[in-house]
Amino acid sequence: MTACRIVKTFMSKEKDKRLAEQLPLPISTFLRSFYMKNITFYCMLFTKSVTGVYQALGYFLGFLKISLEEESLPEFFHGNYLLQNDFPFCAEGGQVNLFENVSRDTLINARRSFGTCCPSYLKCLTRRFLQHIRNNVHNNQTVRQLRIRN
Repeated sequence: MTACRIVKTFMSKEKDKRLAEQLPLPISTFLRSFYMKNITFYCMLFTKSVTGVYQALGYFLGFLKISLEEESLPEFFHGNYLLQNDFPFCAEGGQVNLFENVSRDTLINARRSFGTCCPSYLKCLTRRFLQHIRNNVHNNQTVRQLRIRN
């Protein structure tokens, strides 16, 4: 939730700044609160534990990047089979892509501007996130190797 709030605040301030300069960034004008809340729910579903805000932000931005690249953000509750044990009504119907009514050009512009909204900040987070992923992969491989040996 904190990561979502940070991104919402950043995008809001970035949007205001760019509008004042008459140069709005597509990502800050495109990214609605509802989209960010859905991404937050997916972060909570797919990440069981987070060690801090940097890691949470990395996951959030990673999910956002994937959604933009795939041009798809499934609505979290509607048609989500992953929730059927806890919320049986969620599995009813098909999944709804929240980006379905967004023009392809808007999605392309949002994807292009994703890395330019604050390059140094995103690079730092990306580097930390990649480092975290690589460390986890290495640690998981080491654990698997130890299990195989035993």
